[in-house]
Amino acid sequence: MENIVRSCKTCLLGVVLIFNILLNQKLTTAKNNHSIINLASLGQEKADSSRAFLSAWNIACTSENPSTIYVPQGRYMVESALVFSGKNCKSKSINFVIRGTLVGPSDFLVLGDSGSWFAFEDVTGVSIFGGVFDGQGADTSVH
Repeated sequence: MENIVRSCKTCLLGVVLIFNILLNQKLTTAKNNHSIINLASLGQEKADSSRAFLSAWNIACTSENPSTIYVPQGRYMVESALVFSGKNCKSKSINFVIRGTLVGPSDFLVLGDSGSWFAFEDVTGVSIFGGVFDGQGADTSVH
């Protein structure tokens, strides 16, 4: 009986793994796939990718079709407070597929009065898959 249970668990893990592979393949090969690498000169790890994220969001929002914003493996500096607004967004399905690490500013005071590093306002149908958000352990308290 124990072998049957172990075998069923192995089968279930296999099914989950195949489903995840197929889902990830679908998300990363979407017709409206916008890689932040293609939208900015990010040859250096220290380059700020904030504009690339906002450009990808704006392109995805102007489309009436589902879109994917893809962040490949690597480390990407995000030095600005980003607000992704869905107020005038035509797309009802935007996926962020993040394979890399988004690195926040070492001094969160540069974000000013925004109160957040990444914010989504008035959005519908936004999903985030994967990724690491590295705030670098910065103190976000007000002194």
